[in-house]
Amino acid sequence: MRILELTYDTRKTSVFELDLRRRIALSIGVLELQSAFDSGQYSMLTDNVFISAAPLHINDADISITTTALPPERKSFCDMTFCSMTYEMICYLRQLVYVPLDVYGKALLVQDWSDRRTVADQFATTIKQKYLQYCNPEDHFQRYVMLAGEGMVVCLRLLTYRPMYRFYSRAPPPEDDIDILALVVGQLDETYQQGFFTDFLPWAWFAWTKWYALAVLLAELCEHTEGPLVEKAWVVAEGSFEHYHDIMHKRPLWRSVEKLMRKARSIRRTALAQAQERDSFVAYGGTDSRQLQHAIPALDDHFTMVSAENGMPDLQNMSFWDNWETFVHDLNEHDQHMDNSDWMSGWVVAP
Repeated sequence: MRILELTYDTRKTSVFELDLRRRIALSIGVLELQSAFDSGQYSMLTDNVFISAAPLHINDADISITTTALPPERKSFCDMTFCSMTYEMICYLRQLVYVPLDVYGKALLVQDWSDRRTVADQFATTIKQKYLQYCNPEDHFQRYVMLAGEGMVVCLRLLTYRPMYRFYSRAPPPEDDIDILALVVGQLDETYQQGFFTDFLPWAWFAWTKWYALAVLLAELCEHTEGPLVEKAWVVAEGSFEHYHDIMHKRPLWRSVEKLMRKARSIRRTALAQAQERDSFVAYGGTDSRQLQHAIPALDDHFTMVSAENGMPDLQNMSFWDNWETFVHDLNEHDQHMDNSDWMSGWVVAP
């Protein structure tokens, strides 16, 4: 861990080497934290790793092996804007996902929902003032960076209310100040459209596979079953699921996403069948109210809905929070059986 803590003698370390060390630490930190997040594991990095390790926000030409003094950081778009913005995200992301443990492995930190919301709000303000305001949307790469930054903000806002780790308040998050369904549909829809924008292809390898956003969307669709936004959400969910399946179907966490998709589809079939029954009842002026109660969903071959009488809750009566907690629990169970090759496979450079 000493390379990550950047232990060095300032009297013997050149300006060029110092910034290079910081860039290496950033790259390692991104890979480690993203790997931990995407596998449902806790980060192994200590809490103070990134505090003094920020690489300079400069152009590559601003520094060389002969540089003797730190160049001033640029207040404009530059070569390091994307990396510096990613560094900022890591610092704020760690406030949401880093969990200090005691000697028995028990979490020492419990955040309330207002604390978590503050972290996301501060990050949004920071990257807008330091980076996004300098992006020119007419330049393809700068527009890509701008959209990536906006995606980072959405990711942290989702993590505020849909944590991946069980160290948060026992009470469900408040739902009156944010529309989770609209937020996640917007992000996935925009990402899906970007996939067909050829001008972004040179930087496609930077992109993070948004399986987490898809999981949030599917959990929401287990609760929300009617309305124009739900119909659009299902188009986005099916398209994103098909696209990400080709990328992630061999990874253990995808089994949990598939299970959540089967649950959401089953609930949707039930809702559609009941809606059809209601429409038929009204259209034909039926007088027998029992017609409204006999709709039976067509279930997936791999999933069977079990009633409360058999010891499990009816999925239609589960709240949005129960659906998300069930997914996280299932994800963690799968990850406990992962080997190291699965855990470290397939990661990209930036979230």
